[in-house]
Amino acid sequence: MAITTTDQNDDNKPLDQSGVKLGINVSVTGKELEVAGATAFRSSAEGGGTAVGITGDGIVWWNGSYEPGNHTSGWKSTLMLANGNLEALTG
Repeated sequence: MAITTTDQNDDNKPLDQSGVKLGINVSVTGKELEVAGATAFRSSAEGGGTAVGITGDGIVWWNGSYEPGNHTSGWKSTLMLANGNLEALTG
């Protein structure tokens, strides 16, 4: 997995790709990126846009007006992975 860092001068510098793994809230990593907890992907850097959240228990969430300052509000569960099957949820 290629990871690039940017320093204070906006110079991009790639890290050595051999063996780079990133873990968030985990003590040991196996894959290139592992997250324990919920991850949000949002359309706006400041907030107010849409967001999709994915949790480790296999639920995909959607938020039509995500605000980082009120990060628990507005989410609707949409999909769930259960026993290898993808199921649609109603919210």
